[in-house]
Amino acid sequence: MKIIGFSAGVVGRDSNVDRMVKAIMERTGYESEFVKLSDLNYSACKGCVWLCAGPQVCQLEDDLFPYYQKVKEADAVVLGSPIHMATVSATMLSLISRLWGYRHVNIPIQTKPFVLALCGAGDKRRDTSEEDFRRALRPYAVSIVDVVSYYSRIPPCYRCGRHQECVIGGAYQIWGDEARTLTITPELFRRWEDRPETVAQIEAAAEKLQMYQTRRHSGALSIDSTLGEILADEKGKAVLEKHVPGLSSAPRTELAKVYPLKAIASMPRGAMTDETLKAIAEDLGKI
Repeated sequence: MKIIGFSAGVVGRDSNVDRMVKAIMERTGYESEFVKLSDLNYSACKGCVWLCAGPQVCQLEDDLFPYYQKVKEADAVVLGSPIHMATVSATMLSLISRLWGYRHVNIPIQTKPFVLALCGAGDKRRDTSEEDFRRALRPYAVSIVDVVSYYSRIPPCYRCGRHQECVIGGAYQIWGDEARTLTITPELFRRWEDRPETVAQIEAAAEKLQMYQTRRHSGALSIDSTLGEILADEKGKAVLEKHVPGLSSAPRTELAKVYPLKAIASMPRGAMTDETLKAIAEDLGKI
């Protein structure tokens, strides 16, 4: 199995985001490749769909060009982003926008397992980064098997050098007037490795990737299977009809067959509550 991981971590340093992506891949025990996006020169999607429609992979010849075929061939993908202004960074969103090259006629990366890693200075209750990350990937029908988040309380102010005169930055938001006399010391740069809860999340994400691959190779059905795969199995179809009557014959079902069931449930018209999805998962596991 081969995993490829991309980090939008801060330029020039082995950041928390970088190390989270690397750790998730390393803990699976599989072959992996790490790519630091801030070391590359590339743009967001430019909309030249007539170039990518045939090969079904982005054709812009910049520093990202070699990696889109690798994503296509990888067994799993790990994406890591810092949280900027309460959402996913523009660096990461630019990478995701270029996945559009896969989305013609069919989606060659559909159901591919993804793990997402997020790291920010703020408070999880105040950002939409996970929701935005999931929404950006939704058109590609990938299976997001886990999301790991770490809130380091490290604002960019700790590196900019002007935190003592600034009242609009993160340092002031964290420290208030104390920021005016705050001395930046190494102790302020927290590491996810020192937080047991995050370490456990990293290990769990790696384990979920391993389990996902085991299920896929065994042919077992799960909520990570596509709707089409479940409906093609008589017992799987019966489970869906039990919990979502009429789903197999609904007008939009044919279009939705390429998507993992878990992804469909999260869509606005998914018509599945968390309780329904959990019940379906339990019944599919009994097949």
